[in-house]
Amino acid sequence: MIKTKIKEQIKITSKIFNAMLIGQIILFAVALWFVQTSGVAFNTENNDLFKIIIPLYGILVMVLSKIFYNKRIASLYKADDLISKLAGYRFSKIVLWAIIETATFAAIVVFMITGFYFYSIVAILVTGYFILNRPSARNIIQDLNLSPEESKLILNK
Repeated sequence: MIKTKIKEQIKITSKIFNAMLIGQIILFAVALWFVQTSGVAFNTENNDLFKIIIPLYGILVMVLSKIFYNKRIASLYKADDLISKLAGYRFSKIVLWAIIETATFAAIVVFMITGFYFYSIVAILVTGYFILNRPSARNIIQDLNLSPEESKLILNK
């Protein structure tokens, strides 16, 4: 019974990650199509300011999201049951991903406004960082600092 609940918790977390990733990819594809096919003259007036703000925002988001995540996960070490830990893990991951996603969306929007491909590279790099934070059984065990018995339940052994 508990193994089924654990599998369900991990599956839900993976589905949320995949949905968020697909959303970023679709938005990027639409932005790329828009920039390449539109005959619109793009606004490059504030491009110099964006060249500094967007990459800095991406870096800031990566650092702050990881700090938030680590603090949130540390509070889960005290939880008694594994299901509570997994629910807290999922919540922490969703917030981490949402924070990272803001930098991706900002880069994509500025890319659409300016038509400057530099911002698409920033969006790709931030999305790469998003992918590095995907959920897996090993990440769950490591991040939550699980006991050997809890680890066996996660790994289905």
